[in-house]
Amino acid sequence: MKSTYLLLGLLLFVQLAYAQNTLRVQVRPFSEPKGTAFIGLYNNATTFGKPEQVFLGKQVPVRTGQVECVFENVPNGTYAVAVFQDENGNQKLDKGMFGIPKEHYGFSNNVLPAMRQATFEEAQFTLTGQPVSIQIKLK
Repeated sequence: MKSTYLLLGLLLFVQLAYAQNTLRVQVRPFSEPKGTAFIGLYNNATTFGKPEQVFLGKQVPVRTGQVECVFENVPNGTYAVAVFQDENGNQKLDKGMFGIPKEHYGFSNNVLPAMRQATFEEAQFTLTGQPVSIQIKLK
């Protein structure tokens, strides 16, 4: 009988640990309906905000003032989202003098520090087996 409870407990733990989530990300407003929105889902602070090291990423054409994408089968865990609008098609966030972005950008939790990029800790949220929707406002 003990082994049955142990087995059931182990199966429940494995199911919870590997639960898959659906994350819906809505991004707005796009003042110019052109280019592509690069939406990156990150799972650690070291890679956060580095498009070449994204955990999962989507590129969505910007045709209206809002875009939406869905990440399916995302494991439970802590994540953060970074977004930028690539208006000129060069696949990077253009920056001007002093590293100030020339194109629109945003982060989960709508964190927009005045003089720096948001940190993973500021933008993080947790997925725990339930569908989640987040909205990101661009700067």
